[in-house]
Amino acid sequence: MNSETFKKLKPYVLVFIGYIAVVVLLLWFVDSVVMPWIVNNKTVTVPNIEGLSLSSAQSNIYERDLALKITQEIYSMDKPAGTILSQKPMAGTTVKEGRVIFVTVSKGKRLVKVPYLQLLSLREAEIALSENDLELGKVEYDNSETVNKDLIISQSIGAGEQVLYGTSVNVVLSKGPVAQIQVPNLVGKTFDEAKLILDEVGLTMGLIHYKVNETYQQDIILEQTPVAGETVVPDTPINIILSK
Repeated sequence: MNSETFKKLKPYVLVFIGYIAVVVLLLWFVDSVVMPWIVNNKTVTVPNIEGLSLSSAQSNIYERDLALKITQEIYSMDKPAGTILSQKPMAGTTVKEGRVIFVTVSKGKRLVKVPYLQLLSLREAEIALSENDLELGKVEYDNSETVNKDLIISQSIGAGEQVLYGTSVNVVLSKGPVAQIQVPNLVGKTFDEAKLILDEVGLTMGLIHYKVNETYQQDIILEQTPVAGETVVPDTPINIILSK
């Protein structure tokens, strides 16, 4: 091809090359920009996964080309471990494919160990229970020969047992040893005098029998059981024999 002919064809060649370049650029733009934009802007509706098990929730999410991420695990009194408690975005929301759905999952009921309360004071027991998210329940009192007064004798739930947090633990508090009272001498007293003496020391009048006796006037105490000097617990009945 001579120079004269090339000069005539040159404008057409440049136009052709430019056309090819434009086509190539357009194809690249469609492939790299337009198609990804179209694909990435496909939307789906977020399903309701609250109340489902984690495995069921994952199946529902993945079927819709979404992703799932656990953001928090908390205790629940009424939902078993592994149950979805909440989700974000909410069910029914329209989102792009690939969107991450954040969920809170149940860890089940919270169990705590009961502390050892025996031989603690009531205040110490309250603190120990509080530190373990438990509560002090009913307080009863009883005498004890081995546990000092105002210390705990026993507890309703054994130490080390696992219970739901917030559970109340009942205790029995010691009143100390049973009080011992020395039986007064009632022989020779009238019934009314004996009754007054027994009331003052914390004892009670027991069975009353009568016996003929010419030495004493009527209604004088001749004998008593238990006898004077013995030690007994409060409210012990003292049986007497009166003259008649």
